[in-house]
Amino acid sequence: MSKEIQKKLQELLEQRRKILSGTSEQALNIILDAPNPPALVRSFSEEDLYFLINDIGMEDALPITSLASDRQWEFMLDAESWDGDRLDNHAMLPWISHLLKADSKRAVNWFVKEKTKLFELFLYHNIQVIILEEDQDPSDFDDAFFTFDGTFYIGIMQRTDDSDTDPEEKKERYEMLKDILQQLAVEDISLFHGVMAEFTSILPSEVEEECFRLKNVRMAEKGFLPFDEAIGIYQPLKPEDIDEISPQFYQPENKIRSLVPVPVYSPGLLSKENIFTKALRMVDSPISRQLLQTAFAGLSNQIISADQKSVKTRDDLKNIIDKASGYLSIGLSRILWKEDLEPAHAATIIQKHTLDQIFRIGFGAALSLKWEVDAWRKSAWFEKEKLVLAFWDEKWVGILGGLMIKRPMFYDAARSTGQLYREFETLEDIRKVRDAITDIFAFDELLAAMNLSFDPVVNNLINYKSLLLTCWARYEAGLSDELIPLDMDDFKQIFIKLWVDQKAPRKIDPAVKESFLNWIAKRTGIDSYVISNSHAQTLENLFAEIEEEYGSVHEDTLNPKYIRHFLLTSNK
Repeated sequence: MSKEIQKKLQELLEQRRKILSGTSEQALNIILDAPNPPALVRSFSEEDLYFLINDIGMEDALPITSLASDRQWEFMLDAESWDGDRLDNHAMLPWISHLLKADSKRAVNWFVKEKTKLFELFLYHNIQVIILEEDQDPSDFDDAFFTFDGTFYIGIMQRTDDSDTDPEEKKERYEMLKDILQQLAVEDISLFHGVMAEFTSILPSEVEEECFRLKNVRMAEKGFLPFDEAIGIYQPLKPEDIDEISPQFYQPENKIRSLVPVPVYSPGLLSKENIFTKALRMVDSPISRQLLQTAFAGLSNQIISADQKSVKTRDDLKNIIDKASGYLSIGLSRILWKEDLEPAHAATIIQKHTLDQIFRIGFGAALSLKWEVDAWRKSAWFEKEKLVLAFWDEKWVGILGGLMIKRPMFYDAARSTGQLYREFETLEDIRKVRDAITDIFAFDELLAAMNLSFDPVVNNLINYKSLLLTCWARYEAGLSDELIPLDMDDFKQIFIKLWVDQKAPRKIDPAVKESFLNWIAKRTGIDSYVISNSHAQTLENLFAEIEEEYGSVHEDTLNPKYIRHFLLTSNK
């Protein structure tokens, strides 16, 4: 490759990075003001251009679409036209219309000559054609039929869900289909006649199957595998099972001859600083970085296929990229069990092992947590007592809930976005959840050993905190330590005894903590020292929560409606 060509390719790469890192308005202006807009547009990978057009908006992006290559057009239709293994005519319609608006003559020829079967299948599901015979009068046809040549009369078929469709949407669909056919007739009337005469004779199931097969082949080249293959990305892999392979896609730079555009969008959205992003920056060879970039884009695309999510905008894609990057970081940490893995060492690993292997090692760490919870629930005390998940209160419920779904998520109550769940991002996330479920398992065993009795009627009203505190409070009041709601007067007496003094904010008397611990030891038959060692943090958190909740409350102002840590007779 000559130095001049290399220079031009590098310039195009830098332009693409600038375009994809800016706003949609800036992107459009940069492309249209470029010295050679067609070359710039066609230098984009198909995925990058597709996401860029969605970011800009289909109407505003028409000048860009008109400059795109046939392969880029084909990717747009492949990405939008299918719902599983079925052609989605509703989703396909606006994109066909979009391509015709961008360049009607080119689009008509492309549809009819290059995408013949797909276009005929689309027409088969959307229009009905009647040929005017010699003995027929146009007035014989329904008013909904129209014609462009006086021979072929066309009616727009109703969608199966049209009864629930907004009238404006129906009208838009009708006008869009009519416009597509009119442009076909205007551009080449003989082509129009040929299409109208032939499309009704196709075997739709066979054509659809063939179009789907070809689409899968094209999409698989970019990592968009069929679901049954893509789901393999979630098959866990242990660090010790990773293949000891030599670099499989790195070649000496003087042997690289590929001019295929390298995806920029995916790596360009790698904004989170983690082990993987640091390792990527440590890769010295520009060619190696490009190949890793392509591999990362392929991994992201495979995750999209496996998750079966609609990913069209930059924000949608960023969520997938953050997920891929996070599990890659966990995988890198697990390979050597180091959270502070040296970037240079991590860079060696990502060049030695494929990214999908490293991802599977990372995801396997989260999946193993899920499997532990699933196994525990089969014999857990709280399940045997038919208690609801809310029994474990907000934080522990959040952690368990994130592990009980099909693909585990990390519970992050402190997240500023307001979303309580996110993907696991670091080995520290794995460790935090493992520590939490270890505490839950141990506490469940402790409760089982206490052999507390309670009426099933209150199952949905209690959590582990109110269960323990109510039973203990009854014991302190000289009552049976069963889960029976406390009378408010008895509770006030116990409440007064909780505190060291009566000055707010008050602290719990150490003697109360000792009494609580001794009561648990008595119920379980386990030494209080052992209980303290095993559950110190959980019990300390419980007392800290009581201090925070009630430390500034005077006993005369207690309202049962706002007391959630004890079960009281006035509670509804």
